[in-house]
Amino acid sequence: MRLMLAVAISHGVFRHLGLGPESRIHLLRNLLMGLVCHERIEMSWARVDEMRGYAEKLFDYGKLGDTNEQAMRMADFWLTEKDLIPKLFKVPRS
Repeated sequence: MRLMLAVAISHGVFRHLGLGPESRIHLLRNLLMGLVCHERIEMSWARVDEMRGYAEKLFDYGKLGDTNEQAMRMADFWLTEKDLIPKLFKVPRS
């Protein structure tokens, strides 16, 4: 008798959140805009876990300032309400 070891390997699979690819991006954009606007939001754990990486990357780019071209492109992509872009760069962070 031969023993086999099954290993599950993650290949960068992300949650679909019950949506198609375009709807998923729109949902994440709306969640990020709500987070920047209200500075706090409540949602399900799956959405929090999926959005966390995008939010951290967006805030890291926000620390670079509004003169950085890549930071502005990232903010322009994720924040469709353009009045929130200055707020992203002006909020003090530690």
